[in-house]
Amino acid sequence: MSVRNQASCIEWMAAGLPTATAEITGEDVVLKSTPNKRTMKSGQTSDNNLEGLEHRQLMAAGTVVSLPFRLDFNATIADSIVDKDGEGTGLTRVQANKLGTEYQPALIDLNTTTGRLNITSTGTSSAGSSGGTDNTQANALETQFDGTSSGLTITARLIGPLSNLASSYQSAGIYLGIDQDNLIKFTAINMGSGTGSQYLQFKDEFDTGSGPVSSRSDTLNRVSIGSFASITTLDLRIIGDALNGTVNAYYSVNGGAFAQFGFNYTVPTSKQAQFFSTTARTGLMVSQKNNAAPITAIFDSFEITAGQSLGNRPSVTATRPANGETNVNRDIFIAADVNLPNSGGGVDTATINTSNVKLIRASDGALIGGVINTTGGGDAIVFTPSSPLAAYTSYTFQITHGVKDTTGSPFMPYSATFTTGNTGGTVDTSISFTKTAQTLTQGSRYTSLAFGPDHKLYATTIDGKIMRWNVAADGSLSAAQQILTIQNMNGGHRSTISIVFDPASTANNLIAYVSHSDFAGLELKEYESENLGQASNWTGKVTKLTGANLQTGQDIVTGLPRSVRDHQNYQMAFGPDGKLYISQSSMSAMGSPDNAWGNKAEVLMSASILQIDTAAIGASTINVRTEGVANPYNPFAVGAPVALYATGLRSAYDILFHRNGKMYSATNGSAAGGNTPGGGGAAALTNVATQDDFLFKINQGAYYG
Repeated sequence: MSVRNQASCIEWMAAGLPTATAEITGEDVVLKSTPNKRTMKSGQTSDNNLEGLEHRQLMAAGTVVSLPFRLDFNATIADSIVDKDGEGTGLTRVQANKLGTEYQPALIDLNTTTGRLNITSTGTSSAGSSGGTDNTQANALETQFDGTSSGLTITARLIGPLSNLASSYQSAGIYLGIDQDNLIKFTAINMGSGTGSQYLQFKDEFDTGSGPVSSRSDTLNRVSIGSFASITTLDLRIIGDALNGTVNAYYSVNGGAFAQFGFNYTVPTSKQAQFFSTTARTGLMVSQKNNAAPITAIFDSFEITAGQSLGNRPSVTATRPANGETNVNRDIFIAADVNLPNSGGGVDTATINTSNVKLIRASDGALIGGVINTTGGGDAIVFTPSSPLAAYTSYTFQITHGVKDTTGSPFMPYSATFTTGNTGGTVDTSISFTKTAQTLTQGSRYTSLAFGPDHKLYATTIDGKIMRWNVAADGSLSAAQQILTIQNMNGGHRSTISIVFDPASTANNLIAYVSHSDFAGLELKEYESENLGQASNWTGKVTKLTGANLQTGQDIVTGLPRSVRDHQNYQMAFGPDGKLYISQSSMSAMGSPDNAWGNKAEVLMSASILQIDTAAIGASTINVRTEGVANPYNPFAVGAPVALYATGLRSAYDILFHRNGKMYSATNGSAAGGNTPGGGGAAALTNVATQDDFLFKINQGAYYG
C-alpha cells in the first residue's frame, strides 16, 4: 500500500512496521503500536524498531490526512486501523455505531501481495447497516480530510465479479458523512433477491431533528448497470461541493468512461458546516441486512483529491454564546464573529434575512423571531431574539447559503447549538416606557441628534442630509425640513456623522459644525452601487454651517483620515475651554493592517481625539493631511489649530464632557480577526479574538492602547 500527498509524494514501505492494537473510546478508535518482527516482500526481516522512513507520517483517529491521499493497499501503514493480522490499512478511523461494535478486525484482511483490502460483512435480518435507526454498521473504515473545497473527489475501486451480492441488502461502496445518521453513500447493492435486483444505489440520509430521513425513495435512487457477474472492476466516485452543499455520483464499469447519476443531493443547510468541514469524513463500507452468509468485498484502491480552494470565502469563526455552551442567559443576543478574507469586504446587509440567518428551537424546529443585523463596519452578524428565550431549552443558530460579503463572495454555512439556563429575561415592572411612532422621521438612517438654540431638533443622516423638526410639549415632531447644504457643497452623498452647535450660537444666529467624509454606501439598499469598503482616505471634513436654515457652509478642516469602512471622523463636542473636540477612528480593526479593513496602516492622526481651535481657524480652511502631500500637516507644531488631544482610541464613537469638566468616551472594541502591532516589549498578534467595549476617562496627552 502506498500513501501519497502533494508535498512529498510519500510512500510507506513494509519495512519493520509494528503491529497495532486498538481501543475504542467514545467514537474514536485509538491506535496503540506494538513492536514486532515481520517478513518483508524481499524475504528480509526487520528488527523490533521502525526502520528509518524518510518523511514518515504516523496516523491516528484524530489525523486529518493531506490531499491528495491515495491507498493502493500494497503495504502496511503504521498507526492506522489494523486488520486481523495487525497490518495497518491506512484508514485512520472506524465510524461509530450505536452498539459500540463498530470495529471487528477479524473481518478485515489487508493483502499486500495482491494490493487489496478485503472487508467481510456482518449482519442479520434486523441489524447490520447504517440505514434508518439501525446504526449497527460495522467496519466502516474512514479517514478525516479537509472537505472545504469545491469539487473534492472520493474514488474507490471494487474488484469483481460482484455476483456474491446475491441476497437482499448486501452492499459495498463508499460514503461521505458525519456519522451513521448523517451521510451520503454510493454502493453496489442487491435490493431484493438474485441478479435482477442488483443496482448501483446513491442514497442520502440526514437527521435534522425528527429522525434520519432520505430525500429519495429506494426506487428512485438507483440505476441498473447489468449483471454484477460481468463486472471485473467497478469504480465508484462521489464529488462534493462545499460552495453550494451538493454531492454528485459517477461510476465506471470495467475501466470505461465515468457516467454520472442523473441527480445529486444537497446536504441540509443545518449539516453543511459539519459535512464539508476541515475534518470531513469519508470511507469504505460493506454491509448486509439479512440472514444469508456473509459477503466479502475486495477494494483495490481508495483516493481523495481536493477541489478548488474556497479560501476566499468569508466564514463564521465563533459565536457568542459558544457552540455547546450551557446555562446561557435567556435574554442574550447571538453574535457571530466572522473571517473576512477579501480586502475591504464586510458583511453585505442586503443579503442577510430570516431565510439564511436563523435561530431554531432544537426540540421541534420552530423558528424564533428576532432582528438580524451587522455592525457599522460589517464585521459581525448579530441576531437579537424578539423576546426572552425559554428556560432550559436548546437552540441552534444557523447561517446558510445566501449570506455574502460586499465583494459578492458567499459565506460558508455555519451552525452552533447552545442551551439556556433559567437566568435573565426578568422584567422590572417599576420601569416602563411608551413607544410613540414619529411618522415624519421614517425613511432615513440617522447618525446623530442635537437640539438647537432655537429649540428645534436636528438630525444628521448617513448620506449627508440634515433634518429639522419643531418639537411640541408632548415630544411630537412637526414641520419637517430637509437641509441639503453638505450634499450641495460636495456634489452628492456624504457620510455625515455628527452635528453640534457653537456655544455662541443663538436662535437668531445659528452656528453649527458637521463632521462628514466620503460616502461609500454603508450598506444602504438604495445605494447598492456604492459598496461598503470603497471609501477613500483623507476625505474627512468638519464644516461650519450658518444662516437661518444652515444654508451657508465653510469647510474649516479637511484632509482628516478615513478608513475603507465605517471608521471615520465621528462625534464632536465643545469643551469647557470653548474648543471643539472630535473622535477620529482607526484605519484598521486593531492597529495593524488586515484584509477586512483593506490592509490600510494607521496614520498619525487616526485612532485619536482631536482638539480643534475654531477661533484660531476663523474664516480659513486647514488641510490636516499628514502623508502623501508636499507639506504634510504637523499636529505637534506650536499653535497648531488642530492638535492631538489623546491617542490609542480605536473607535471612540461618542465623547462627553461631564459637569466636573472631565471628558469621557464610550469606545467600541473590535470584532474578531484583527491584528495588533508589536512594540514596547509586546509581540505583534494576528487574528485576535473579539474585544470588549470600554468607557474611558480621557486625559490630555494620554495613550489608551
